[in-house]
Amino acid sequence: MKVKKILGVCSGSQIIAEALGGKVIKGPYGQEVGVQEVSLIDEFKELFDTEKIKVFQLHGDTFSLPKGSKHLD
Repeated sequence: MKVKKILGVCSGSQIIAEALGGKVIKGPYGQEVGVQEVSLIDEFKELFDTEKIKVFQLHGDTFSLPKGSKHLD
């Protein structure tokens, strides 16, 4: 089986999770709005050639992980 790596940030991660069998649910922290720094782990450090990236967030929801996926902190 060929594995394809997909990175979703903010609503993109919610859309990807839902499309692959996860569920979008209310987040425990309420609305998160603005530019935030995200720490990358594992192969994503190599992909972006850095330890951290800045991303725009505008959401109050989170998601459950689809089968076979990996949570990135």
